[in-house]
Amino acid sequence: MSSVHPAIRGKLGSTEYYLVALHAEWVTNNLKIPSEMDGWADETIDEKYQRKINWNRVEKSIAPYLATDPDRFFGSIIVTVLNDEKMLWEPVTKVLKDLPNAYAEVASKLGFLTLSGQEVMVPLDGQHRLAALGCAITGRDHKNEPIAGLTANPAVAKDMINLMLVRHDKALSRKIFNKVNRYARPTSKADNLITSDDDIIAVISRDTKITGIPGRLVNLESNTIPEKSHYVTTLATIYEIVKVVLADEHPTNQLLPEAAKQNLLKKQSKEFFDAFLGQEGVLNKALKKPEASEDELRIRLRATNLLMKPFVQVAAAAAAFHYHQINNVKLKDACKKLQLIDWRRENQDWQHVLLNGEKILAGDTSRRLASRVIAYQLGIKLEPGQLKTLKSDYSKETNGRSLPKQV
Repeated sequence: MSSVHPAIRGKLGSTEYYLVALHAEWVTNNLKIPSEMDGWADETIDEKYQRKINWNRVEKSIAPYLATDPDRFFGSIIVTVLNDEKMLWEPVTKVLKDLPNAYAEVASKLGFLTLSGQEVMVPLDGQHRLAALGCAITGRDHKNEPIAGLTANPAVAKDMINLMLVRHDKALSRKIFNKVNRYARPTSKADNLITSDDDIIAVISRDTKITGIPGRLVNLESNTIPEKSHYVTTLATIYEIVKVVLADEHPTNQLLPEAAKQNLLKKQSKEFFDAFLGQEGVLNKALKKPEASEDELRIRLRATNLLMKPFVQVAAAAAAFHYHQINNVKLKDACKKLQLIDWRRENQDWQHVLLNGEKILAGDTSRRLASRVIAYQLGIKLEPGQLKTLKSDYSKETNGRSLPKQV
């Protein structure tokens, strides 16, 4: 069935395109995801200019955002149009003959695009957004099964979606896809933490009133801190600590919870940071005077004390929090006990747990072992099997050493 749509005609380099705004319902009904097209599975690697769609990303991240956020927004979807012979463009100047000269040039770019209904439209950039629109409207996944935790939002069907239509040419379509994706710079983790307003963990991590950490002492750009830097921690470190504290209350970071739940999560986070940073110890000392005149002190502390390292801060915070939970002790008491541990760099107990020579270890596996060892030192309750496994893991990583003494 043919249809007529207002459109803008433009040209970028040698490629002519048409920009149209169409209802999401029309878009989901008329655009095809490449992997669902006939013959896609039989194409060669060179012919498959589209990636296979990541349905987990669509259904767990993008669709919930579209279905629940009243301020949802995204940019144009670039579409290649196959069977475009009957796709016709007519500028308004063809109808309006007596336009003043001042308007004539501009008006030549405005007009109407007639689609015959025989066109096959395939996104070159935006297939995940296209798929997510359908999921948000229906509440169902790509297998037509209900998406757990997602309520369908039929209002999304009326959203106006910008399409940038390009007449199909196989070589050109592949080139557009490659260039758009190659030169699109993904935002860094640090950028996402700074700008995200729909991830409550990121929102909490940025709030200095909750964490009690002055902004100038938080490295926003990196996950590590140079030896001669004045920083005490990083935004990514704070984020990982908040994730640990809120893991039971808020297991997903994809969507903002309701206001009352947000306040509860903020309160719980503040209680932890008050306890974690409020005890007499190296972190409290490093944060007490945030002005630049005390930066040399922070540099000296980092040179000798492992708690001044982001990797260690996350491991220690997780250990103290789990000790608090499992042993049913007050947060303040759990964090106070942390100060009794020997955090000196020269303490050989930390070799191959927090350190490899002079180098701080990294990675989730190393951090989990470090957290378990620290929790053991605090006196966390372990079942016989758990203790046996911890002793074995520690011995294996440290060439046969026994677990350090409990404090």
